[in-house]
Amino acid sequence: MKSSRNFFNRRADDKIRKKNDKDDEKMAIKIAKSADFSELTVGYDHSYKQKDYLGMYVGADITYALGMSQPRKCAYERQKYDRMTRKHQTYTTVLKGPTVVPQHVYSKKTKKHNSVPALPSIPSIQYRGITLRQLRAVVANIKRRCVLEGWTNLDGKLISAEEVTMYDADRYVLRPFTVFKKQSFVTSLPSTSTDGYQRPRWVVSHWWGGTIIEFVQCIEQFVRDFSTNHYDDEDKRGGGMTDDTPIWIWAFANNPWTQKEDVLENNLENPMMLGLSMAMKVADGRTMTILDKNGAIFRRIWCLYEMSLLSSEEGLSAVYTAHKHTYIEPDSAAEEDRDAIGIISGGATIDAGYIPSITAREISFPLDILTKSLSITIEEADATTDSDRVHILNTITGKSGSKVKNTPPESHEQYNAVNNVLRKRFSSRIE
Repeated sequence: MKSSRNFFNRRADDKIRKKNDKDDEKMAIKIAKSADFSELTVGYDHSYKQKDYLGMYVGADITYALGMSQPRKCAYERQKYDRMTRKHQTYTTVLKGPTVVPQHVYSKKTKKHNSVPALPSIPSIQYRGITLRQLRAVVANIKRRCVLEGWTNLDGKLISAEEVTMYDADRYVLRPFTVFKKQSFVTSLPSTSTDGYQRPRWVVSHWWGGTIIEFVQCIEQFVRDFSTNHYDDEDKRGGGMTDDTPIWIWAFANNPWTQKEDVLENNLENPMMLGLSMAMKVADGRTMTILDKNGAIFRRIWCLYEMSLLSSEEGLSAVYTAHKHTYIEPDSAAEEDRDAIGIISGGATIDAGYIPSITAREISFPLDILTKSLSITIEEADATTDSDRVHILNTITGKSGSKVKNTPPESHEQYNAVNNVLRKRFSSRIE
């Protein structure tokens, strides 16, 4: 009886999903016809501060107009000591798409072999990283349009720019901006690199219910913490981050206009197709998880499933959250107010392995969020639709194909395995 009920529930979910897809497209077209995306296509004003020799912000804000209408090269930096000048020189490494051998196709008309590009015009999902410079454009667009256009959240309540979540940004920015091109957000931006390939240096996991502004605050602090890259070890740890170094985020890399039903089944039948695993390989296993203030990420099945895939790969792992605090530089005792904080195994590259620096940077991390990870139970986690929960649980137990739609078991040894891996990943940070 229970199995029959779940079957009909899933069929109802499928009908709702298809109807929602059509409604989403109609809404996106309506918004796109009147919305102004100039921050994404023309540019925006950006403010920053200078840094002293300790990496602390000093002086007044410096504001300048940043253009977004032309492609920008994606790169990261490496600082090396020059014995001749006795100074550290900065070298830039451009991040390119995969190296491939051009294909040679025989033409009957010319009776010659013609060389054709082997790379597709639209890059595969794992090469659709987004830069901090592009994320700031999203925030600038949200701040100008949100109240002016009377944006509402999923409950129909008016919201401010500070309350806009990824769900809201998807509705008012990402989908309207991409609805006519039917591409991902990254490949639709004019500022994306010339060949369209933005190789990610890191992969980011997060909950869509967190606010965009706090999300970007975490990215801002993360890029700053991993800006230095003096040695080979720091290079392997993902150092040298800049405003133009791509990071991989599902919402911006995914094409929302593909057939959801097919994508969902294929992705969960083969996690490599989800893009996450492929992006992980491109990023050499470096991952960053952004925790919301209430730890809701630990109760969402998609988030837990995504984090379980990240945990299965070897590589450096960083955890960040939006948290206002005062950072005290350990040697000078200089103070600085910060909006976000992160903890990383072995410290960030800006710490240079110096224990007092690691301690000073991480000491204010709100550990109460991490303690919520101890109760992770993926089989009881929430999903927006029941069909998502069914797909994920069945995939975890090893089912594939049409079997991912079957009623999943209430308990399974693989559930326990995933729970233990995730609990260990976060609880180790508490010690």
